[in-house]
Amino acid sequence: MNNKISKNIIIIGAIITVLIIVIIISLLMLLNSKNHNTENTYNTANYNEEYVVDANNKKRPEKKVSELVEENKYNTFTIQAVTEEKLLSKYLEDYKYNAINHIEDAYNLLDKEYKEKRFGNIQEYEKYLNSRQEIMENMQLNKYQINKYDTYEQYICLDQYENYYIFNKLPNMSYTVILDTYTIDLPQFTEKYNDSNDGEKAGLNIEKFIESINQKDFEYAYNVLDDSFKINNNMSSLNDFENYVKNNFFERNKVGHISAERDNNYIIYKAKIIDKSLDKESKMLNVIMQLKEDTDFVMSFSFE
Repeated sequence: MNNKISKNIIIIGAIITVLIIVIIISLLMLLNSKNHNTENTYNTANYNEEYVVDANNKKRPEKKVSELVEENKYNTFTIQAVTEEKLLSKYLEDYKYNAINHIEDAYNLLDKEYKEKRFGNIQEYEKYLNSRQEIMENMQLNKYQINKYDTYEQYICLDQYENYYIFNKLPNMSYTVILDTYTIDLPQFTEKYNDSNDGEKAGLNIEKFIESINQKDFEYAYNVLDDSFKINNNMSSLNDFENYVKNNFFERNKVGHISAERDNNYIIYKAKIIDKSLDKESKMLNVIMQLKEDTDFVMSFSFE
């Protein structure tokens, strides 16, 4: 009798042991399956706002772009989030590298419409780069603005010298670049211009004129001047105008807007031209401007 009870106890113990092993294996398989399904899952934030950020401002709140997978014994990797600031810094460094080392590649990165209107050919672009060699070698991202449209995204970057690098984001991390805000009208400029009164439109056009001078794009600035003004002020050639600019404007100019009034078909605009390098020296500029169709204009000016 005792032998029979002992055998039954052994059999029951073996059954319990097998059941425990089966339960443990099932739990391990379930846990492994759960971790396998979550190992490559993360949430990406969706940002549709437009904002300006100082890249050197350490107090700027960090935007959480993705959630990291919790680390455990089944996964020990982390997901490195590519923030928008890192992306446009990459664009800027990529363009800088090409502009210094591979001029043809940098030229091909330019927006097609902008490239044709601003430079026309690679030789003119090379002259432009040669005149800005020191700026290109030392430029760094300082500020940026992000504009998101229905079909593309646009990153407007400013370096520490307040030069523009405007990147239109394309598929596969590629891009095209625009190097100023006056050669072709950006969507946000056109929208702002159309919503402005005539005095404000004149102010926006003067900003374009001064930016072209800062960029040493004398041809653009010369082409918006009234023909009779050119003749009466000994600027009958582009070279004459270039010499005038070098003798009368600062190396880097900033506009201080003062007043605007209408006189028949003209806008009489008074502005202060400030030396960006010193921020102390300034000159008073009087502008007579006629607004044309769309965003076109013609102007004449004099210093007090």
